[in-house]
Amino acid sequence: MGQVERERGLKKGTILQKAYRIKKIISTSELSNVYVVYHLKSKRTLILKEFFPQALAMRDLDHVKVICRRPSLKTKFDRLLDSFWHEASLHKELNHPTIIGYIDHFAENGTGYLVVDYCKGKTLDAYVLAQTELDLGAFLHQTVLGNRKEHFAPMKHSLIWICHEAM
Repeated sequence: MGQVERERGLKKGTILQKAYRIKKIISTSELSNVYVVYHLKSKRTLILKEFFPQALAMRDLDHVKVICRRPSLKTKFDRLLDSFWHEASLHKELNHPTIIGYIDHFAENGTGYLVVDYCKGKTLDAYVLAQTELDLGAFLHQTVLGNRKEHFAPMKHSLIWICHEAM
């Protein structure tokens, strides 16, 4: 992960909701930052997705709060944040052995957060890049319908985060 990605993310040790301590940032995309977090009460390691549309948002001077780059972008930011809340609500309703388990979602620091279970493994990006050939139909069938345990997460800009064991 590059210096720019680390700088736009929350710093290690930052605590959200008085419950989730940032351990490290593991992924960034155009719309989000993804972290490994430690839940202080349950002592579990979890994944936290932060809504952070990089073209529209930046960190405030406190390096925590998320603000719009320009006032004219606020409407677009809010519209995308509504989509993030919709994703979180849908994720909460899903219950399938290959879909990462929902834990929580909340607003803080001017943005939204989604907390899900942590599964060890590789990201979907890393898995796909490692393949010399990929039968997309078979891959999706095995991934979505299979009963696997390895974590392909988070799939960027995706509702479904998948648990899947090594193939």
